[in-house]
Amino acid sequence: MSIDPEILLGLQNSRQNQSSLELQREILAMQKLQVLNQVRISQGLPPLAELPQPPRPPEDHIIDKIGLWLCVLIIGGIVFGALFLGFKYLSH
Repeated sequence: MSIDPEILLGLQNSRQNQSSLELQREILAMQKLQVLNQVRISQGLPPLAELPQPPRPPEDHIIDKIGLWLCVLIIGGIVFGALFLGFKYLSH
């Protein structure tokens, strides 16, 4: 038994629309909470709830920096060695 591809596509679009609607509802709820909190804060009241903060950018680790510098030094050494050998070969 085979299912019509258009039916499968319709089901997939329906699922995507449903998840999009759920996401829009969540965004609207957060926006309402933000407005309510702003009103409460302007009246000197505590906020109803704290909104989630965006994730912090990852911290640079010293190991990452050392690895980067080692790569730069190795590549620089290879380039310098190739140029040195190239000029030495061309001068003879």
